[in-house]
Amino acid sequence: VITEQLKNRRRNIVPAVLLIYLHRYLRMLPIYLFAFFAPFYIMPYLYDGPNYIEAKGMNDPCKDSWYYNFLYINVYNNPNQLCMGWTWYLANDFQIYLLVPFLVLLYLWKQSAAYAVVGLLMAGSAGIQFHQMAKYNLTANFTAVGDQQRNFQRKYYNMPYCRINTFLLGVLMAWTYLAYKQAEKASSTPEEKREVCQRSLINRVNYAIVHSWVLRYSLYVAGLAITTTCIYTYFDSVSYTHLRAHETVLDLVCRLLLEKKKKKKK
Repeated sequence: VITEQLKNRRRNIVPAVLLIYLHRYLRMLPIYLFAFFAPFYIMPYLYDGPNYIEAKGMNDPCKDSWYYNFLYINVYNNPNQLCMGWTWYLANDFQIYLLVPFLVLLYLWKQSAAYAVVGLLMAGSAGIQFHQMAKYNLTANFTAVGDQQRNFQRKYYNMPYCRINTFLLGVLMAWTYLAYKQAEKASSTPEEKREVCQRSLINRVNYAIVHSWVLRYSLYVAGLAITTTCIYTYFDSVSYTHLRAHETVLDLVCRLLLEKKKKKKK
């Protein structure tokens, strides 16, 4: 969509880019405002149970640092003053999105240069990730504690320069699909489409995926297997005794209430 917008407005590039940014900002704003105000004005009337005190105070930092969120720079805020810490990804998404119009303009000018720049950005991000992990002795283990866990979140996990590769991979996939559709549109008969799509490796791969349901579903299964492996392999099995030993006061209250409820049913 952005490629078509910028292609049709080459003489008015600056206004077109600003409109793209404005559209992105306004598109995300309504639900973001609801998520921001709901904890202050709606949720206090809905909370109940042993987690009430914790839930009631979880948005206290927002009183002083709310503007970081709406400027989408909250990942750079003081970690002790984070407002709605789970919105770190929105900041990542918006900041990385700022690159997209420039990458698209480069693609429209010279495709090989655009692919090269994306490759350099991905290599740079990988280098930064290795540097951060080596410098702060980080592991991909969410169960780490103390400084290691805090550094993992602040220096690596929440940072756009460590997250940009997945976004750029999506840009590359969009470009390859666009190239395939343009090649397909340039021909009228199935035989011509097949011939045109065989002229480049990227179009050949796209043609095979589009016209082979076996290959498509095999890739879906492979992707699901890789994702599941990456998510769950670093979790060690934990015994019930271990969980009881690290039980907090709130966990204890919840467990006792559940046990009491089970006894009543019996």
